[in-house]
Amino acid sequence: LAEDGHGYVARLWESLGVAATAGLTVGRELAGCRVHEANLLEDAEKPIRLSRGRASLEFAPFEIKTLVFRTRAPIPDSGPQLFGVT
Repeated sequence: LAEDGHGYVARLWESLGVAATAGLTVGRELAGCRVHEANLLEDAEKPIRLSRGRASLEFAPFEIKTLVFRTRAPIPDSGPQLFGVT
């Protein structure tokens, strides 16, 4: 849950020390949400555009990304499978 209680936060990182591209896929519950890359204080900095519930993320070596998922309506508790990273 986001610090302000209005969304979800995911922290992703590149752990091998090489530049990489990751695919992000969100579940139905999050498909219509707004996604932003944020700083560690969860302040939105860069919008992430989802296309059919998917986005591509570029990582520098050892980079940590904070993603904030905002929705218009509360999300029902549907379990842990809200998004996946490949």
